[in-house]
Amino acid sequence: MQIDCTRLYHLCAELIMTLHDAIIQVLLDANTPLNSGEIANIVNNRKLFIRKDGQLLSSGQVTARVNNYPELLRIGTDGKVEIVNRALHGFRVTYYHIINRFKRSRLSDEDIKFLAACTIYVSWLHPDGKPIRYNPDKPDFMQYFSDLVASLHPREAMRNYLSLLEQLTAFELHEIQQYIHTPPNIDKVETQTFGTFFNDLINEYSRSDDWKSAQSSTPAIISKFASSIYAINRGGKIFDPFVGYGGTLIQAFRYNFHRDPKIVAGDINMPALQMAEMNALANGCGREYFYHKNAFTDWGNSIEADLIVTVPPLGSKVSMYGLHNAFKEQDEVLFATGLAFASNEVRSDVAAVIVTIAHLNANGKAVVIVPNNILFSTATINANLRELLVSKNIVDGVISLPQGAFRPVHSASCSALLINFDRRNEQSVFFCDMSQQSMEAFATEYLQVIDTFKKKTEYKTLSKWVHIHDIERNDYNLDAKRHLNELVVDESFRTVSEIATLFSGTGVPKSNINREKGIPFLQVGDLDDSPGLNEIDFNKAEYFISDETQLPKNPNYIPDRAVLITKIGANVKATLYKNNGNALCNPNIIVIKTDDNFVLPEYLITQLQSEYVLRQIEAIRHGSAVIHFSQADFAKIRIKIPPIDEQRMFVTSFYGRRLKDKEIVEGEKQEENYQNIIASIQHRIAQYISPVANDIQNLKNYYQRKAKDMLPVTLDDRISGRENAATIQMTFERLQDNLRGIGDTFTLMRDVLSFDDRNTMKELVNVVDLITEASKSLEDRLSNVIFHIEKGKLKESDLLLPLASNQIVELLRNFIINSIRHGFDESISPKVIYISLNKAKKGQDLELHLINNGHPFPDGFSFDDFISYGNKGTTSDGSGIGGFLMKRIVDNHNGKLTWEGGKGATFSIKREDASFDFIANIHFKISLPYIN
Repeated sequence: MQIDCTRLYHLCAELIMTLHDAIIQVLLDANTPLNSGEIANIVNNRKLFIRKDGQLLSSGQVTARVNNYPELLRIGTDGKVEIVNRALHGFRVTYYHIINRFKRSRLSDEDIKFLAACTIYVSWLHPDGKPIRYNPDKPDFMQYFSDLVASLHPREAMRNYLSLLEQLTAFELHEIQQYIHTPPNIDKVETQTFGTFFNDLINEYSRSDDWKSAQSSTPAIISKFASSIYAINRGGKIFDPFVGYGGTLIQAFRYNFHRDPKIVAGDINMPALQMAEMNALANGCGREYFYHKNAFTDWGNSIEADLIVTVPPLGSKVSMYGLHNAFKEQDEVLFATGLAFASNEVRSDVAAVIVTIAHLNANGKAVVIVPNNILFSTATINANLRELLVSKNIVDGVISLPQGAFRPVHSASCSALLINFDRRNEQSVFFCDMSQQSMEAFATEYLQVIDTFKKKTEYKTLSKWVHIHDIERNDYNLDAKRHLNELVVDESFRTVSEIATLFSGTGVPKSNINREKGIPFLQVGDLDDSPGLNEIDFNKAEYFISDETQLPKNPNYIPDRAVLITKIGANVKATLYKNNGNALCNPNIIVIKTDDNFVLPEYLITQLQSEYVLRQIEAIRHGSAVIHFSQADFAKIRIKIPPIDEQRMFVTSFYGRRLKDKEIVEGEKQEENYQNIIASIQHRIAQYISPVANDIQNLKNYYQRKAKDMLPVTLDDRISGRENAATIQMTFERLQDNLRGIGDTFTLMRDVLSFDDRNTMKELVNVVDLITEASKSLEDRLSNVIFHIEKGKLKESDLLLPLASNQIVELLRNFIINSIRHGFDESISPKVIYISLNKAKKGQDLELHLINNGHPFPDGFSFDDFISYGNKGTTSDGSGIGGFLMKRIVDNHNGKLTWEGGKGATFSIKREDASFDFIANIHFKISLPYIN
């Protein structure tokens, strides 16, 4: 049976579309090398691979992925990407084809992956002989496989393979045998190349929702990084107590290959352990020992490893009593600081560090991937573990990994913890923060980071060597960000806890919160994140506490002139509170009350917006889903505190600079707006003047000819010389229409240029009345248009809003005029302008849907360009006054204007004189709040 790689690649595409697979498929389909840009365009157009952030794939990412998989892909001398070894893709396709073929069989997921891995391994060895004919006599087939396996490797993994084959039907065995005998024209793949390929294949992630391949795997680049930090002496022992599929262990073996390492591994998961043993076989490991053991309880005494590189499991709990019994001989080292009895249970990641320390020999080294909370958490067991690492001088370094490196398996931010029992007189620890790097950037930089560590230098501004005494003074904190952002201070600096009283907001049940009346309850969204001296008071709250009696006894009301900040999110939002009565705030807000005779709250706000403080805050932020910092950590932030007179001068200077910057920005924005308006007016008037000039010239030519021939003139005469001949009467009507358009434009221009947001008078008016007023002023233009207002089941009270009537009428008139002038031609019948009113789901806004069935906006339409510059499409057609004026009026009413697009939705009109459906092509939604 010959295997067509390209065809099977397509069959398995949904299952295996990693980025490198997508690149390979594009190259197989093209049957020729392509440059990175061409590959990126094809992948994006065919949606073969979709980035997690939804952005389009770039050529740089293609190049980075090619460089990360040199055994599969390479960049040729002509700069184009090409496939290295097509035989590997035959094995890859076979692997996934077996998984797809057997996924609905009675075998478990792990068994099917093991079956596929063993089959391509045997296929790679390519024994002599041809496939035997299919025969329903199963024993004949089993004898064939028994003989085959015996001739290859009488190892435990191969015996497990035979046991799995025993569970298959005769026809399924025949299919496996066909897979083993790949086409004879495929080149032989050398051991090192196949081993690298095999390791990456069984450990890679799958995007399939219903078939999760190796979900416990570590990304290959993290395994390569962790395994390239330490080398062993010749014949040394490499150990991984949490081996999984063996990805990290094999990388450590490959890095130390020429030192003839001995491999020892264990895992509680038997199917994973079997796969790891297959991985070792495929990579030519000569001395390996695999054990089915629980790393926390089953090993007993230390195995005296020279090197441990491991990625422990996250999220489970381990009995400290079990650890204590498992490692009795290590009590003196492990439990000297009270680790054994800090608690009855400990997290598995903490326990894994303890296990690692227990299994190293006197000169051993280790790289353990740990979640960052171990490095800074104040939990007793974590603090004691860090103290042990530092006081025994066995922590060599901490390198934080890119955020999201382990997604989709888990979202915890992690670091590589470097442990070294052979530090001798070394007194400094290496810290490097790569958390803000992308995985692609990390892949190109990690070797430089390792080289920096080995040479005891620093990598860019991302690393730092810190003396162990400084770590001790920092409460044994091992977080890389904390040390890289450490502030050099003098006697003028004070911690926040020294200059202020701090407390967090009050937790209040949702059932005790309303949006109408009661004690104000400030939320994170009420605070201001813009630069400057921001203020908020009692009257600006949007939420209130309904029943004060349900609050805790003596609640912490916000004192006057307190500074409020948020401890969640990317911005501090430092805001000064002015107290007009009792008010409380959300628990995610920290309240800071200073002594005005020592620290001005306004000065504190200026410092909370300063770079040196923001760097300190960034160092204490943690989390990936919701970034946050604790009040305890914030209390240790250091603030420069000059004398009170200097504070007042600084505040004045700070506020003046911010105010000037704000005025400049707003001035530039206003100037840009007016330039857009003027350009739009010029464009719009040109639309009218050009036809007027043409009509006048035609009329002049016509009258000259009539005068020359002494002929009479009537309104029914036709004017010759035009592409579409028209009567004199139609020409005059067109002239009148264009002159009227010019008048409308100048009226609109006057309204826009004199528009002043600050002096807009609002009153409670009925929205339907304003729509009717706008349409009545345009009755002559709506003569051949169906204009319909749909208010559904809304009550009259639902239609009352605080509005500037003249502005809303102008907005509606503008929409109607633009719909008629730009939206319709004679081919559209009937012509419909439809305005429907709905109450928003949450009941806070009234929604106006402005719809017509005219021409849709062209491809490339940008709503942002439409409301800013007037561009309706790539040709920049249209006038900016319409979109700009709509947006500005809606903003002035604290509302929201959105473009719902021309989605082809069908709307129904049912009234006495007409009942029909029409398809919308233009659809805007305006949300106006009831309370202004």
